[in-house]
Amino acid sequence: MTYQNLKTMNAHQPLPPMANIVFALAVTILKWEERRATRQSLRRLSDHHLRDIGLDPQAAASEATKPFWRH
Repeated sequence: MTYQNLKTMNAHQPLPPMANIVFALAVTILKWEERRATRQSLRRLSDHHLRDIGLDPQAAASEATKPFWRH
């Protein structure tokens, strides 16, 4: 399940207050995991692949070294 799927699921039905807190925590954890995995993948891309997606190596390195909790 991804962050977007979980976020969309909550829009269909209101939850009790405590469930909203737990839900928000789950969404945050999933968002952090997606960032961690994406940044890890970014580290493995070659300069050629980075150019294909419109990133220069310096920008990719800067993004890849950010901690998972930073946007």
